[in-house]
Amino acid sequence: MRVREPTIKRILGTICAICLSPLCQGYKVGFTTWSALQKGSRYAHIPKTRGGAVDYFVLLADRMRRNDALDLEAELERRIKKKPRSALIRKKYRPENPDEPYRRRTGGNHIPAQSRVCSVYMAFWEK
Repeated sequence: MRVREPTIKRILGTICAICLSPLCQGYKVGFTTWSALQKGSRYAHIPKTRGGAVDYFVLLADRMRRNDALDLEAELERRIKKKPRSALIRKKYRPENPDEPYRRRTGGNHIPAQSRVCSVYMAFWEK
C-alpha cells in the first residue's frame, strides 16, 4: 500500500472523532470512482434502513489510484475491526452484525489502474 502510516492514523482519528459525537448514529467507509457530489447525492435517495439517506459525506482521501484506494479502504476496515468495544464498531453501518466479514470491492475495473480518480469516503448520519 502506498498510503503512509501517519496518513492512515490521521484518517482513523477523523473517523473516531466523528463517531464519538453523541449525534452520530452510524457510518460507512467506502471506495468510489464517482465525484463526491455524485456519490453523496446517490446516498440521499436510498432509505436509511438500507445504508442510505446520510446526513454527511466526507472524502477521507482523494485523487488516488484504484489499488491504493482499495488498499486504504481495506486497511481502515481491518483497523476498525481490531477494536471490538469501540464506538467505531458500535456505530458501524451494520451495527446489528458487527462481525460481518469485510468484502473487498473490485474497484471500478473500467478505470485505468494509474488514473488518480478514486476516493475513500465516510458517510454518516445523525440520530
